[in-house]
Amino acid sequence: MSLNNPLCKVKMYDYSDAAEIKLPEIPIKSYSEFSKTTGFFDNSKELNLPYTASSPNLLSGFINLKSDDSYELDSEYVCSSQLFYIIEGKGYITNNKFENIDYSTGDLITCSFYERLKINTKNESHIYWVSDYPLLKYMGLKPVKEIIPPMIYKKHDMETFLHEVCTSENAHLKNRNGILLGNSITEELGTKTISHVLWALLNKIKPNCLQKPHRHNSVALDYCVYAGENVYTVMGKELNDDGTIKNPIIVHWKTRHAFTTPPGWWHSHVNKGTEEAIVLPIQDAGLYTYQRTLDIQFSNK
Repeated sequence: MSLNNPLCKVKMYDYSDAAEIKLPEIPIKSYSEFSKTTGFFDNSKELNLPYTASSPNLLSGFINLKSDDSYELDSEYVCSSQLFYIIEGKGYITNNKFENIDYSTGDLITCSFYERLKINTKNESHIYWVSDYPLLKYMGLKPVKEIIPPMIYKKHDMETFLHEVCTSENAHLKNRNGILLGNSITEELGTKTISHVLWALLNKIKPNCLQKPHRHNSVALDYCVYAGENVYTVMGKELNDDGTIKNPIIVHWKTRHAFTTPPGWWHSHVNKGTEEAIVLPIQDAGLYTYQRTLDIQFSNK
């Protein structure tokens, strides 16, 4: 029996030539709601991938539907976890393996992959969707077990807890004023994230506020829930001696837009406006936290 395969040949490398691989960098982009159409944030060309992806591990996009409409997720997008943030609308998500999940504006829903998962609208609905489809595609795997059952995080509950955190006595001393969404299963795992792969943070930035830079090894797909004028994120690979970001790239926030934050880059959220701004970063940090490789670092100056 011959092991020779024309599609995959044996290769060997000198360690010094292969120890520091230079993969394509995560592009810094801003994405809109596609003018009320449904579509994905596809960076597959920039990342040199043969499948749709926003980052190496995650795929995101917008699902926009009219009233009394329905949308069935393509069974191609197999994932171990996915997230639906209801930007606006009312309806329910259904599948023959679980009871209907009713949603309304501001709710957030998570679940595993299900064939014939369908969104049914009562009112016109606009939804931000994120899944770990690219991660499973890269590994050539399909999930055989549901890790986290379908969950819903209600707008009122999230806003109430976010208000408590942001108005607490020590709120002004924190690098971020936000709430991390989790569940009892990931609490037992020790990650305290919204799924075993995904992380979701509802983060509020007050007017005339500059959050000190921090960085981490996971890619962030940031969705801007709301921002007025003069709100932006400053990003860069290095810090100056005074703790500010060196050679910064600035991404201005726009309501109902999403943008990428590359792994390992220092980033700082800035609000020079007169209104509170809210951002929802979705990351693959559940996986990184479990692997002990997230490595969150904060500027101490």
